[in-house]
Amino acid sequence: MRLLPPSNVPQCVICFSISLPSRDAINAATRNRVIERYLQLFGEFQIPVSWGLGDLTAHDTVHHLRASDLPHEIALWSDADWTSPTTSSENVRRHLQRQLSTAQTAGLDIATLMLRGGMRFDRWDALVRGGISMVVSDRVASADRRVKHPIKTLRFGLWEMQASLVLSDEGGRRSGFVMRRQIDRAMSGGGLCHVVLDDVLNADRQSLRTLESLLQHVACRRNDGLLQVQTISQIAVQLPSRRSSRCAQSILRGKSSISRAA
Repeated sequence: MRLLPPSNVPQCVICFSISLPSRDAINAATRNRVIERYLQLFGEFQIPVSWGLGDLTAHDTVHHLRASDLPHEIALWSDADWTSPTTSSENVRRHLQRQLSTAQTAGLDIATLMLRGGMRFDRWDALVRGGISMVVSDRVASADRRVKHPIKTLRFGLWEMQASLVLSDEGGRRSGFVMRRQIDRAMSGGGLCHVVLDDVLNADRQSLRTLESLLQHVACRRNDGLLQVQTISQIAVQLPSRRSSRCAQSILRGKSSISRAA
């Protein structure tokens, strides 16, 4: 693995991701109420989000996300044993095939795998065969330039995106202020920023107010033409399918100007 040079990633782009555990982990009514509140908030500011679902058979959750007017992404989220490095490639392939078959039956196109807590995973070939193009970590990259460009190359044309910022219920208003400043700093340097929304199922009113302030800030910057808002899969399709300088140059030419994204 290696860190991508800044010229190889989309410029002045921000994305948001949320991970939801399996439906057995929380009351269905509570889950749906939380999802509806967040979808209302994202809809108010016209910001699409990448949602990692631990259970693709949760039809009510899938329905809520797909019913939105925004192009939200549905990704596969896992904290399970099948992503353990000790699991054989064949078992990974079978499990992934079952998950993707479920997604296909529901009419979902899954291109992103989200891993909890920076879990290690090295069965890259099985992911590529399953159509996964991006592996996402909810851990913040440690180096400053990784915060600016949190994408690394893996093998077989697969990519890894780390978190730039994590919004949780810790820190209150100060964390919201710090995050707005960090986003502005990343955008002023032509960066790519990945914001992870943590523990949304247990979010209190203060956390929602902090998120609302953050989304308002991002929407204002977007409307001023200073940044784009994209989902993770939208970012992934702009990356070269293999490590080649020709491919990297074509992306650089294609991103010469900033277009506004809803």
